[in-house]
Amino acid sequence: MALFRNRKLAKRLKAQVSDPDWELIERFLKGEEAGFNQLVLNYQNRVYGLCYRIMGSLEEAEEIAQEVFITVYNSLSEFRGDSRFSTWLYRITVNHCKNRLKYLGRRGYFQSDSLDHGLETEDGEFSRQMESEDFSPLERLEQKEVERLVQGKIMELDEEQRAMILL
Repeated sequence: MALFRNRKLAKRLKAQVSDPDWELIERFLKGEEAGFNQLVLNYQNRVYGLCYRIMGSLEEAEEIAQEVFITVYNSLSEFRGDSRFSTWLYRITVNHCKNRLKYLGRRGYFQSDSLDHGLETEDGEFSRQMESEDFSPLERLEQKEVERLVQGKIMELDEEQRAMILL
């Protein structure tokens, strides 16, 4: 048991030595807010970019990125150093995005308009035809098919590979 504990400790120490953020983490844990502020400056664009790629919405990405850094601020003392800080941060980011997607899905955020019901036009009339968004129906269909194929291939990857693709 002691040997196992020593291996874990050695692995953790090796990760801490090779992690360029460890000094900033230690400064923050000693009470220096500047350490955390520097971590935010170092990673804010990457976290925001990852959130945007997963969520597809600038507003959602901004909100989730803020939540991620609040979570990191509140739980940085629990960071064990088993991996690099960036790995831990990206895992938190992906988890926040997944949770938000589940939340939005439960709220029906991703529901689309049904063509079974008419759409009201400017003159108060109802039409069963949706307005064009500069793409022909064939172009939209092709785009949707490509998106579906790419998403399908991404979903076939294991979770770690998916996260790397989204990064």
